[in-house]
Amino acid sequence: MDDMFNIIILLGGVYILYAAVMLKTKGVINQGVMASRNQRPENCRDLEGFKAYMFPRTLGMGAFTVLVGMFSTVRPLLFSSAIPEYILILAFFGYLMYYIQCVRKAEKVYW
Repeated sequence: MDDMFNIIILLGGVYILYAAVMLKTKGVINQGVMASRNQRPENCRDLEGFKAYMFPRTLGMGAFTVLVGMFSTVRPLLFSSAIPEYILILAFFGYLMYYIQCVRKAEKVYW
């Protein structure tokens, strides 16, 4: 069951990376990843500014999520202690809180 949860986290990170790439290449704002569900992407006042602000943060969130999923999957093979995984999970939740603040700030500035 734990491995299934780690795979879900890993796939979620891949999806966030995909959303970041779609934002950068096609200008597609993914609701739920970079904006709340009540914000319509077509109402974004400054798409280029939004892309410049959110792309690196979304890319970082996706990469960090993939890292957590991969590390949590292989950790039992590398370490007998779970302490490194706990530290990584705490760092992940810290970055997640930062990312949520960035999404809220972007909604205030660009919508």
